[in-house]
Amino acid sequence: MIVSQVKPSSATFAGVVGACRRIGRWAWPLQLLAKLRAEGYPLDTEVCGAVVGACSQAGHWRWAAWALEQLWSSGHPQRRSDVAWNLAINVCKEGRKWESALDLIGQMRQASLPLDQWALGSSISACGGRWQVGLELLTQARLDGQEPGPTSVAAAVAACERGRRWDWALQLLQDAESSALALDVVVFSSAMSACLKAEQWQRSLLLVTKMRLAGVQLDGIAWSSVISACERGSRWELALEALCEMSFAGLQPNVAVYGAVLRACGAGHRWQESLRLLFNMLAQAEERVVEQQRKKHEDELKEKSVLLNYQPAKDAWTHERLGARSRGQ
Repeated sequence: MIVSQVKPSSATFAGVVGACRRIGRWAWPLQLLAKLRAEGYPLDTEVCGAVVGACSQAGHWRWAAWALEQLWSSGHPQRRSDVAWNLAINVCKEGRKWESALDLIGQMRQASLPLDQWALGSSISACGGRWQVGLELLTQARLDGQEPGPTSVAAAVAACERGRRWDWALQLLQDAESSALALDVVVFSSAMSACLKAEQWQRSLLLVTKMRLAGVQLDGIAWSSVISACERGSRWELALEALCEMSFAGLQPNVAVYGAVLRACGAGHRWQESLRLLFNMLAQAEERVVEQQRKKHEDELKEKSVLLNYQPAKDAWTHERLGARSRGQ
């Protein structure tokens, strides 16, 4: 097969864009897209969608919008497909253009185009703390016969958190449980944060039980919320228990977590526990310093080993080149 006769496809270009995205080179896909457009290549959602994703991941939503404009103005049959519309809504989310997102959803409904879960979640996320708009979008989706999925529910719970509406956040969790919808730790953490912002620390702790019943593993953010709730309620014993469980799960508490536990112990006048916790913090800090020094020493030894192995090869190559020149003369 002659290489010059092989014509790259959209999948090939999308793969190149994906490779650039993985190494953080978001500008290269833009240059590629501009070159393809100049050469009259038929742009489709596969290529433009990959470029939009690369720009969105890098936080450059304006360039993502430009890439999408290239698709819409290309004349390709896919330029008005549901995939293209959903890409546009995702761009609106990155740019916090919630009004534009709502306008796009209205146009999709008029064109009888399906709205997927990612686009619905992106629309809700674009609304920020406008939790009322997010709930209306979920309600409208149900009326259209589309049951909200984990992505859209997570976005709605996050909107309620930003709007400090813990009651609606918990209601969304209850509706999801009734629908046997599997939620992840991010959704529960958002609901816990909403309860904490409204001084509902008891309800925040109750969510831990729900998480365990649902088989959801707590991460560092969730444990931090648990300990913050214990601090708000001056439940020093629960704070210490949560800290132990967090460490047992292999998660490293940060300074903010230790500070919350210390404040909880201080509110309960538990100075002995506070001192033990402080000594534990100092011991762990010392262990981390020793580990960093050990790793640095190992890296230095590896670097020296590479240089030592390289030098004989370099000398052999130099000797061979000099010998070749001598024979040539």
